[in-house]
Amino acid sequence: MNWSPLILLVMHVFFSACSQPDFAAGSSQAAKEKTKDTQIVPVKAKSSILLATDLTVSHNSEGAPGTCNQQILGAGRKLVNETIIPALKKKSVDGFLEMQLSSRSDILVDMAAQSCDKSASKWTFTSNVMVCQRNQSGLGANSLEQGFGTGVVCGEVYPNQTPFAPTDKNIALISGLDLAKENHLYLVTYKLGASIPSEKFVSLLRKKLGATLKVSVIYPKNPSECVNRGINPSSADTLWRALPASASGPSNVFGEIASSTGGSTYDLCNPSELEKL
Repeated sequence: MNWSPLILLVMHVFFSACSQPDFAAGSSQAAKEKTKDTQIVPVKAKSSILLATDLTVSHNSEGAPGTCNQQILGAGRKLVNETIIPALKKKSVDGFLEMQLSSRSDILVDMAAQSCDKSASKWTFTSNVMVCQRNQSGLGANSLEQGFGTGVVCGEVYPNQTPFAPTDKNIALISGLDLAKENHLYLVTYKLGASIPSEKFVSLLRKKLGATLKVSVIYPKNPSECVNRGINPSSADTLWRALPASASGPSNVFGEIASSTGGSTYDLCNPSELEKL
């Protein structure tokens, strides 16, 4: 019997098998490359931008000293509408939301209160402070007073606060954000400072808006320039008597919050800084 054809067939099958990638020299590396080619790379979640501001429609100042007749300052809200919101909408790749904070409390008190259940925050009256007074006869109020009291924000006590109240609308708004995204909160305020320590504020907000939350703050770094632009009244105006001391006096808390979260600070009344948004 002639075995040559059969031997040749067996040798052909053997060498054909050895020539396949899984059996060839370096087959382990080839397998890795094959796995690498088919590996699914996760897509990073897009970011959402949330704007929270106490420049809602306008805020009041006394106007002419001693008259107790308040005037409306609307330049700040105009700046938000015409400059800040368009810039942030361009910056956002996956959503933009605006939250309006209408109380006279400092902005960190108001914003933090929205991050907890309503039952965890409250305000209790203790005394009135005279804002302005006029001695005139006839109809109309001769004085304006502001109530001050003790605020409880997410279970923490803060004295010397003006009234604030978290709203169902705002609580629901921030409850709907995707915590898997890299959310970025922009705080915009005409006030100069705030009373909640930076680490406490960041901890509260990151529980609600995600562990990677960034916070940037736009506020009056140069208060006199805000006066020049009609956004704030002068430091002698009675408006400041109606605010907590923490809100009417400068502090480092805004910069600390931005720095610790990877955010930035911007001067509300400096157009060249707002161009960097």
